[in-house]
Amino acid sequence: MHFRCGDIEYSGKDVGTSCIVSNVADRYNNTTINNELLMDGTPLDLGECGAKLMETCDKEHNVTEIQCNLYRNGSRGYIASDSPSAAKQIHESMGILHQYDTLITPKGCHIEMDKSRDCSFDTIAYWFALALSESLIVQGRKITKDDNYTIPSGFSRYAAMYGLNSADGLRFGQKCEKIDMIMQSKSSQGTWKCLEKHHFIENALFRVSDSKEIFVIRNHTRRSIPNWETFLHEGFSLRDVQVLLSEKEWGHIPLGARLEVVV
Repeated sequence: MHFRCGDIEYSGKDVGTSCIVSNVADRYNNTTINNELLMDGTPLDLGECGAKLMETCDKEHNVTEIQCNLYRNGSRGYIASDSPSAAKQIHESMGILHQYDTLITPKGCHIEMDKSRDCSFDTIAYWFALALSESLIVQGRKITKDDNYTIPSGFSRYAAMYGLNSADGLRFGQKCEKIDMIMQSKSSQGTWKCLEKHHFIENALFRVSDSKEIFVIRNHTRRSIPNWETFLHEGFSLRDVQVLLSEKEWGHIPLGARLEVVV
């Protein structure tokens, strides 16, 4: 489980209980909804979903409550958060049975603010532990009411996209349902910006919308076509030319030498 309170936790200000639900019985009241730090889901959502999944996992593997208590061989929970108070509320909302089998990591650091080796090591360790999970429970953000949930945290998204254990283990705390990883990988949100990179086959033709220069793919490089005569000599057709919006869409393809001029 990963809960992101926000970079404000590293600003030096006393955030305290800003990222927890003060009224557990009414977590979605106006006060909570108006708190931008809880707009993407509450610690209670993640904790309850985590407890549900741990219980389901134990049942699927025929692990009894007695075995869990005596031998500690049931499922394990792992909580990572930049807010100690939020992590504590997640833990408390899981119930006594699952609290004993759930680890809370110490408050981490902000890798963009702390360039130390220790910070890098802690961040990688937290990511790795999340990526090893059979199920990864994160917050979900909706830009508009009818949108699908997306992952607001780059930290969560990194662990989800590069998870090492389960291809269908991603869940948003609010609904605790499986999420389509492929659809999530194509979305842009928060600190994770997706730039479409086209795949061009050999001899594919393309140009940028604000330029008349046409390129062809040859041996995994993009080569400029020097003139119209060369274009016709190669047997190309204008109807096969793809028009791209920006050079960034093909910037990942190495630039090769232009084709030999035909006059």
